Amino acid sequence: MCAYTALHLAAREGHNGIIDMLLDHGALNDGFCRWFYNCRSPRSLWQILVDPELDPWAHGHDHAGTRHGDWRSKTPLHIAICSSRIDTAKLLVSRGAGVARSFDVLSLPAHGALHQAATAGFTGLVQYILDTHPELPVDKPDENGLTAFYHAYANQRWDSTAPYSLVRGANINITSRIIGDDESLKTTPLGEACRLGRFEDAHELIDMGADVSFGILREATEEDDSELEDDFDSDTHISLLHVCSMDFSRDNDLYPRKPGVWHPVSSQRSSQSALIARLVTEGLSLNSQWGKTESAACRGTTLRYPMTRRSPSP
Repeated sequence: MCAYTALHLAAREGHNGIIDMLLDHGALNDGFCRWFYNCRSPRSLWQILVDPELDPWAHGHDHAGTRHGDWRSKTPLHIAICSSRIDTAKLLVSRGAGVARSFDVLSLPAHGALHQAATAGFTGLVQYILDTHPELPVDKPDENGLTAFYHAYANQRWDSTAPYSLVRGANINITSRIIGDDESLKTTPLGEACRLGRFEDAHELIDMGADVSFGILREATEEDDSELEDDFDSDTHISLLHVCSMDFSRDNDLYPRKPGVWHPVSSQRSSQSALIARLVTEGLSLNSQWGKTESAACRGTTLRYPMTRRSPSP
């Protein structure tokens, strides 16, 4: 059931005078509404591909389109940002709106106003939030372990919040985790961009100072110890050169062609060869091995281990 208030609606429409009046008369600035949803997914691009059924953006942006039901609650501040009401968002922040939480239960790190502003490319709002909340780290993770810079990169904010986040001290090489049924991966935005066929984005990240020495870390599991101990008995680092040499378009299980499900931008394919040449120029070894047996020169077309989709729950 919807529980939005007049303040939620005023924030969506940018009625700042009404907002001031409502707050002056005791309206709850951080009241939650279950009807509204994020303007963009708070989950990583890769994780969406692993288990798209958990994401409402894979189902036509239906606010109740997941098997978890209605799983987000939004404040007037979040609604203002999603509605591109920047002045309204600043007003709500100046009147005490919380910038670091989006859930109405559990005080956990959450996809807050800083992450949403970075996602939307609102540099001025990111600056305002950080300036008025000096205690808020620019790399504060959300509930998915993702930072404002990650969301700026994922939404290709190369001329706005991505470079500005770095100016404010964001870590371009910060890692995030991708969870599958029986495996766990860690990678940077650059590693993800390569694996998902976002080769132009990878160029942008390298231009901005991303470290090319880290690709993907596949963390060892108990299954590895019992079944794959000859080759994968410990954490396995997969070189960025290996990752960028794969044909991202052939793994149809990883990239389902369903309406509403994100898939690689085919126009970025032309940048793949130039990216590989650049990595070699940066000093990555042509003969670096993945595990104990495979070099970049003999890689097949798909990644054998970690890139499978999560099995649906019963």
